[in-house]
Amino acid sequence: MFSNASRVVRSSTPKGYAGYARVGQRAFGRSSLSLSPQPNAPIPLDPSMQALLRDVDISLLNHKPRTQPEPRELEAFPIGAEEQAFEEEAAEIDSDTHRKSPAALFGSRRIGAVVVPKQLCSAVTSLIEASDKSQLHSDAVRLFANPEGDKPGWQLQLDTKYRSYKQGARHAERDATAFASIALPGHYSAIYSVFNHLKLRMPSDWEVERVIDWGSGTYTGLWASLFSFQRLPEKFVDMDELDAAHSTVQKYLGIDRRTGLVAIGDRLLKDIPVSPTLSVQHRKTLAEEDNLPREDGQKTVALTAFTLSSLALPLARKQLVKEMWESGAHTMILIDHDSKSGFEAIAQAREYLLKLGQKEQENLELESSSIRGSHVVAPRGPRPTQMNSNAGRVGLVGLRDVQERIVKATPVKQLSLFEEGAAQPLVSPESPLAPESAPQALVKVSNGEELTASELETVLRQEAYHWPRLVFPPMKKSGHVILDSCTPEGKIMRLTIPKSQGKQPYYDARKSSWGDLFPHPPKNAPQERVVVKGSSGKVKSVQRDHIGKSQGEKPHRSSTGMFDKVATSVREAKKEKRRWDKFMKKEQVWNVDS
Repeated sequence: MFSNASRVVRSSTPKGYAGYARVGQRAFGRSSLSLSPQPNAPIPLDPSMQALLRDVDISLLNHKPRTQPEPRELEAFPIGAEEQAFEEEAAEIDSDTHRKSPAALFGSRRIGAVVVPKQLCSAVTSLIEASDKSQLHSDAVRLFANPEGDKPGWQLQLDTKYRSYKQGARHAERDATAFASIALPGHYSAIYSVFNHLKLRMPSDWEVERVIDWGSGTYTGLWASLFSFQRLPEKFVDMDELDAAHSTVQKYLGIDRRTGLVAIGDRLLKDIPVSPTLSVQHRKTLAEEDNLPREDGQKTVALTAFTLSSLALPLARKQLVKEMWESGAHTMILIDHDSKSGFEAIAQAREYLLKLGQKEQENLELESSSIRGSHVVAPRGPRPTQMNSNAGRVGLVGLRDVQERIVKATPVKQLSLFEEGAAQPLVSPESPLAPESAPQALVKVSNGEELTASELETVLRQEAYHWPRLVFPPMKKSGHVILDSCTPEGKIMRLTIPKSQGKQPYYDARKSSWGDLFPHPPKNAPQERVVVKGSSGKVKSVQRDHIGKSQGEKPHRSSTGMFDKVATSVREAKKEKRRWDKFMKKEQVWNVDS
């Protein structure tokens, strides 16, 4: 039967459909039990397995899916009164936390973090978007990456040298774009911080209308001056919301030979809305007609930022500083990198400016001139006349200290004087509890002066020219604080503020920071570093206590022979002589009167 059916299918199937014939053959060859509609017999299960499956069925039947909670919508509430109450409470807390004296608060006033304004940020962002990202990243790594130096990360100094002028011209615009994306924000924050501190130290009516910038680059000094020197707004404006069109600066002159950086600065200037009366000019050198008479330079600022250390020759640095002096600007600002070369360049330029000012004061031909000499806003060199008012030296800590002294001086038992018919006892004027005693004590602490807030700030601004500035973080010891500071005498000296000097000076010393002005004189004489030099001018020894924290390694014993020790000492002596000769050549350049 099966063989005949198979033969019939095979014979009736076309030649090209042999596969279908095989399928049919397999179908007819199956057993009839596999096609039966009856279910299979149940498999006997273990009782424990049956109990487990029953529990699973029960848990699935009893399961109820969780409903997702509906999202809560925010409701608007009137918060005008609550905001006012919160601000008043915050003001009270802030006044309680200011336990420092007004003079110490004035000396420690700083800007903190600098936020790049949105206008400048959007201009730099559009410049980056218009450039090749991969090429920009490779240029930034090539120019500013410093992974193996003392300070890993990005450096902000552009000192790349090329083999030829043509090669430098090809990379000028690319290098300038990388400079604007990496170094410009850091340079802007440094210059903006200096301008902000300068506004604090100068009189309140001081304004800036003209800026001369040596080493302008991408006009970093222009952006910092536009967003720093602004007209007084009616309300407080956040740092990132500053508008360049509201600046008091009317003229800007940039001096730089790097055409690539200047081109990028011009592109940024097109994207930033400025005042229509602003005049921006660029020149490679300062011409004589750009100099102003000394009487007309009251609102002019001469600026050089991160340029002195990039000049290889000391003569070029001296020439730049001399141009700043002859420009007629009343205010000169010099900024450089935090490196050894930058510190030396700033120190030499500062000494040279003070020397020029001293020569003007000694010149008899300029006696009729109202503007002579120079002084440094930082604590060094000649300054305005010192005012010994000692105003603002007492804060909340000092007031509480005075009150505690008055309470301690009050006897526990005292006789009260009664008069016949008097309902309340009278206190004798000589008694320590007299109402006049506490006010007299407080007036005596504040030197008998009652000043308004504006008058006090004016007095503190005048006195701050004679306060030392901390050059290291304070070292807090048990019962005293050590302050290494730059004093008006032009020396690095160590001040010690003990707890016995008073609670207010001790508290101000402990809460001071690196770079603050410290208003309190020390109780004991400060320690001075004495340098002993030989007849040739070489430093023989330094007699001083250590200034600053030690960073050197501890001396260790070596197993080298006598010959190696002698050879090492000879080599070190030769190196020291070469360094000294190089230093003396630089000093001779700055000391030449030209």
